Amino acid sequence: MPDSGCQLQTGNTLGKQAGQPPSCPTPADLQISQNTGHSALLSWVSDADAFELRYFPTADTQNMQTLYPTASPAELTSLQGDTEYSVCLRAICSAGDTSLTASLQFATPVTCQAVSNLSVDSISSSSALISWSKSDAGNYQVRYSLADAESASTLSTTDTSILLPGLEAASQYQVSVRAICGEGDTSRWSSLSFATQCAAQSLPIIESFEEGSMPLCWEEEILVPNSGSTTYWSVSSEESTDGGYSAVFNSHNLPEDASARLYSPEFEANHAIRLSFWFTHTIGSNLEEIIIAGYRSTTGQETVLDTLSIASDFTFHSYTLPDVTDGRIYFEGISQYKEDMYIDDIRIEGLFGTDLAVMGIDPINPVSVVESVPVSVRLQNKGTETYSGSVSLSLIDPNGNTVATEQIEVEELASNDTLPYQFKADFPIPEYGTFIASVQIQAEGDENPANDKASTEIEHYKPFSTPYSTSFAYGDSTLDYIAVQDLNKDDISWSRQPAAGYQCTYSSKEASNDLLILPAILLRPGEYQIMAEVGGVDACFPENAALYMAGSTENMLQDSALAKIENLFAPSHALTAKVAVEEEQVAYFGILAYSERDQMGLNAISFSVIQQVYSIQADICQGETYLFNGQELSQSGTYADTLVSSSNMDSIVNLYLKVHPTYLFELDTVICEGSSLAFGGITYTESGDYEKTHKTAFGCDSTYLLRLEVLPKPEPPVIEEKTENGTRMLISNCEDGNQWYKDNAAIEGENESRYILTSNGEYYATVNNGCVESDPSNIIKITDVANDAMNAAAGLALYPNPAGDKVNLRIQHGSILRVEIFSANGKRILTEENLSAQSWQHDVHAWASGLYIVNVQTTEGNSSFKLQISK
Repeated sequence: MPDSGCQLQTGNTLGKQAGQPPSCPTPADLQISQNTGHSALLSWVSDADAFELRYFPTADTQNMQTLYPTASPAELTSLQGDTEYSVCLRAICSAGDTSLTASLQFATPVTCQAVSNLSVDSISSSSALISWSKSDAGNYQVRYSLADAESASTLSTTDTSILLPGLEAASQYQVSVRAICGEGDTSRWSSLSFATQCAAQSLPIIESFEEGSMPLCWEEEILVPNSGSTTYWSVSSEESTDGGYSAVFNSHNLPEDASARLYSPEFEANHAIRLSFWFTHTIGSNLEEIIIAGYRSTTGQETVLDTLSIASDFTFHSYTLPDVTDGRIYFEGISQYKEDMYIDDIRIEGLFGTDLAVMGIDPINPVSVVESVPVSVRLQNKGTETYSGSVSLSLIDPNGNTVATEQIEVEELASNDTLPYQFKADFPIPEYGTFIASVQIQAEGDENPANDKASTEIEHYKPFSTPYSTSFAYGDSTLDYIAVQDLNKDDISWSRQPAAGYQCTYSSKEASNDLLILPAILLRPGEYQIMAEVGGVDACFPENAALYMAGSTENMLQDSALAKIENLFAPSHALTAKVAVEEEQVAYFGILAYSERDQMGLNAISFSVIQQVYSIQADICQGETYLFNGQELSQSGTYADTLVSSSNMDSIVNLYLKVHPTYLFELDTVICEGSSLAFGGITYTESGDYEKTHKTAFGCDSTYLLRLEVLPKPEPPVIEEKTENGTRMLISNCEDGNQWYKDNAAIEGENESRYILTSNGEYYATVNNGCVESDPSNIIKITDVANDAMNAAAGLALYPNPAGDKVNLRIQHGSILRVEIFSANGKRILTEENLSAQSWQHDVHAWASGLYIVNVQTTEGNSSFKLQISK
């Protein structure tokens, strides 16, 4: 049975040459049994004792589950009913030695019936009602998304209908519904698609039909049908103002008086508007074959603007409609079975007294290996009044972040006049790809914000490596990055030819000065042969050509030309140059067509950049070989070869070969009992040695060895009471990690193995090994430490505590007879006897900082204090 999506890496045994089949036998006789719809049993035949098993829905390879059984059979769980599954199994004979993959497919039985009669209704521009027939399930899941979206929204319901909210207007949606019969038991999905309606659009509406098909929300209404052709309005490339597409009323296929309207999208308006377009009629002389241009409001009120008939070439038409409300523009074609009529470059724009607009961002040539590009924009006064005022211009990146905001003052810009502006800040280019740069303006007094933003696409591409050559043929993707500069601004420049090549077009009136910029080329240190094949269009009149090289597409002609040909008559001639490159760089090459009088035209036939000395960096793994110059190389080193060309452009190739070793990484890790560690896609909870093999960046094996130690919960300590040097204390049998408790509350800071008793209570201890705390020790109850009650009754106090210079004792009832002070480790520091005093003081300024125990004997009893000395 075929693999069907099984992507397990197979075979290559450590130490064997690449391409040699694995020695580990492939499991055989795969069988499925006990297939309940939610689980199944997989059995097989193999002598191995370790396996890797993967299974997944055949139509959903992302939902894959992996098992590591040690013997046949293995249970496949969490299956869905009524679903085809793929199973992939391979044996693991030893580390790095695995078999080829055995696979099979099977289908689970239906456990939950799919919904039926799925339908959509009440479609608007932002919502749709989905319905289906009631089933025994009672619970349903609904999933919906845009037709080309990678993710979907999900809803749950107990009803048999649901309203999908928040949809995008004029968009195609995919919706699926499935029944939920129980936990883990669902039906297969039932699906349908639908399109939301168009929403009213903001002006301006600009349409040139360049997509080659009727745009969304442009609708046809047949007024007088015919019994033959059903094509009234369509999009055609036969006639156009710019060589592209236009809308056509197909009169030549329609009988007399057949008519249909083409409606624009509905637009929002509460002001005057301007409609403009270009019109042509290919017969150019029939007065009865017409197109009526008009306006229709949303309430049905219609206004006829013009009746168009004779126009043998495209003619421009413009109309102003005052005080327009929401509505649509229409073009009504009426046929006389003559010739087709065309409409192109339709613009529906709002008219305002004060309206400063962004007409567009100047095109930015494709660029390579740059960090930023300059941006220029054109502003136009679209209002009916002369504009003067402050304008804020913002440069915006694809994420909507403002790159720069700059202010200008506009003085007396007349209606329809334009104003160019170049940003002082450049637009940043973070990486390779296509980026959208936008410009947003805020103009003082502007009444129409709809045209205050424009965008342009910036193509940032990786430079092409050598050898590079092109004959400018269609299908050559590198030509997407060619740029043209019309240096003399005569609108006559290089253009791509239908078959192959570029041509700087002939003109009897203009001199030529036009630059064809080739895609960026990455040049590494070495010598290069550059050749551009060009030819004159007219053998009777000369043309001039030059070849340039520069580091950017700006100011390419500031350096001297690499090569020139003047008074070129021949249909083919080569511009050639040799270039020495010392440091790696990105270079642009340009072919300049120039003349001092009549521009007779120049053809660009081919272009090439060939490195005559270049290097190859290659990486292989230990045990592999690299074929070079007829030899299989297995050692790191530098190797050379000469490539012989029929055009005498031989190249020397230097190979720098590096052989990479395999690696063994050892990881010693400790975790706590009850914790887990994920390693190689598997979760471990027990101590042991675990091994996984992965590929390095060079494709070589790296083996990872995990030595895992799980620390158990420590045993509880044992505590006992002792008296040392007259000090009563509790002692734990654990030297480290102790925590002492009194009356079930942790005693802050008491973590040593000894605890000095200063008050009555129930005491115990725990130990912590850094992971987890032990159970409590035995409990010792202390009842005969007189500190608390006796101190209160006698008014016995030690102060200050902490002490720095002197420490004091006082008693209100009775007398102080004896004072002993010990260090925390039990060393006697001080003894004073026969005091018979109500107060006592001692100088401790020379004592080391730390904890001390003060034992006091009074006529009322004995007491102990903890004294903290702090400097």
